[in-house]
Amino acid sequence: MKNRIRIVCLIFTLFALYNCKDKEEEKAIESPKIVEDFFNQYEVYSSEKAVDFVFNSNKWIKGIDKNQKDSISENLSETVKLLGKYHKYEIIKVSNIGDSYKVVSCLAKYERQPIRFNFVLYKPDHEWQIQNFTYDFNIEDELLNATDLSFGY
Repeated sequence: MKNRIRIVCLIFTLFALYNCKDKEEEKAIESPKIVEDFFNQYEVYSSEKAVDFVFNSNKWIKGIDKNQKDSISENLSETVKLLGKYHKYEIIKVSNIGDSYKVVSCLAKYERQPIRFNFVLYKPDHEWQIQNFTYDFNIEDELLNATDLSFGY
């Protein structure tokens, strides 16, 4: 009888630990709606509208120099014209610091090559805001540098 109780307790404990792990993993890859909203603007309208969305989403960066914002928008717009057809995006990494600060990295997939978008997000109260936004094309170099290509020689 005691063994049965121990086994049942062990099963419940393992089940509880497994569920906690799933919730933590789910939380780690969760993409706040603000990232989805960015890509909705990107897909439905244009990269320019998506960049405008970034700058309009946070009152603290809304007042950034118009020339700087226009430069970011124009550079991205001109670049995506060279990449072929856009195919969607995927989240490649989410890093959290507590419950209120995270970085979400996404790949925008094009025919020629992907673009990586990085969003630094902060939730001071109830809603996420974009603190910083970058994009780059050096994904392959980073992947190769992170891959151990030595074969034990």
